Amino acid sequence: MAQEMRKTTPNLAVIDDAMNATYALRRQELVEEEPPVAEMKVRWPALFTERQIVKEFTRLMSMDLNSLYEGLDSHLQKFLQLFRSKRFERIKEMTSLMESLDKDYIVGYCDYLQYIVGYCDYLQYIVGYCDLLQYIVGYCDYLQYIDGYCEYLQYIVGYCDYLQYIVGYCDLLQYIDGYCEYLQYIDGYCDLLQYIDGYCDLLQYIVGYCDLLQYIVGYCDFIQLGRYYCYFYSNSRVAVIFGWKHGIIL
Repeated sequence: MAQEMRKTTPNLAVIDDAMNATYALRRQELVEEEPPVAEMKVRWPALFTERQIVKEFTRLMSMDLNSLYEGLDSHLQKFLQLFRSKRFERIKEMTSLMESLDKDYIVGYCDYLQYIVGYCDYLQYIVGYCDLLQYIVGYCDYLQYIDGYCEYLQYIVGYCDYLQYIVGYCDLLQYIDGYCEYLQYIDGYCDLLQYIDGYCDLLQYIVGYCDLLQYIVGYCDFIQLGRYYCYFYSNSRVAVIFGWKHGIIL
């Protein structure tokens, strides 16, 4: 253990185990032999470190040294009242100690006040920082609002594009409807042309029929002319024969 303590960075776990193992021997030496402090430093150098003092107290009293300090601190005011009592007035060391404690208390109280003032300044700084954080949070909320508003605008733009698409589709339907009406007009015009064509055929038929009638009329006129001619010829022969019989020369 002494060799381990001579190292620059001793192994604390090894020292703890060694001090726990030699506790009985060390206690026997202290109680029976009462060696001087110098000899104890040479034989048990780890015992004079803060770590081992706390652990040695725990080995001896079965309680933590820090808990002892906390218990003493809880009774500090009673100890001070006891030390300020009349029984300790004749002890100059205790009187001077109490006076130094009073001075230290005043100085410490002033330091405490300064600490409180500094803490208040720190709290004001924290409050200002919290205000800044709230401002940042509000700004972030505002950015989120703007982001949502932009998404809403994009939705509106998309809806307007959709409306334009619908308007264009309606224009296309109107164009198709107009085109259909135009086709119906063309279809009616074609029916009119067919009707005119049929009427023309009828007129041609009528014209042909009229030509036939004229031919028939002409034929009738020709027959009448032939009849007149025959009538005239027969009458002429009768007249000639009659004149010849009666001595008339025509």
